[in-house]
Amino acid sequence: MHYDPEANIISWEISEQGEIDHVLEFGSFVLHVTSSGRPVLIEIVDASKFIGKMVKLKREKKEQRLAENI
Repeated sequence: MHYDPEANIISWEISEQGEIDHVLEFGSFVLHVTSSGRPVLIEIVDASKFIGKMVKLKREKKEQRLAENI
């Protein structure tokens, strides 16, 4: 997994096998796949915003668990 701060993109190579044929976009997620549809690379664009959301969700879940244990 690699973060490019200049482009603000997280890249995650999930397979070294196969050549990228096309790209599927799902919001902030970009999935590079082979001609048979096998995933090769996942990219998260606007990564700092995504990470911020994940940190916020984690904090909220932790606060919720603490509140339930009181």
